[in-house]
Amino acid sequence: MTAHVEIDKSDGGMILTQGGIEGAFAFMVKNQELVFAYNFLDLSSEAYTIIESSETQDIGSDHGTSIAPGYYKAPFEFSGKLDQVVRELK
Repeated sequence: MTAHVEIDKSDGGMILTQGGIEGAFAFMVKNQELVFAYNFLDLSSEAYTIIESSETQDIGSDHGTSIAPGYYKAPFEFSGKLDQVVRELK
């Protein structure tokens, strides 16, 4: 995955997120650092094995539930210049 961005010292926010509180990953800029965050719902053998989710993939903000509620508050809009995000599957 490649994101073409321009940021100043005061810029930050969500670049890309997939999912939400029940399982997700995200790339964001916070405190002038590129951050990768994720969470994974640990399913036991007695739990449901299929999760239905209304969460979406968002670019430039997080319009679903925050994947790390103690770390950022959604929508955490990216304040820099975000030209494009490229996801290449091989």
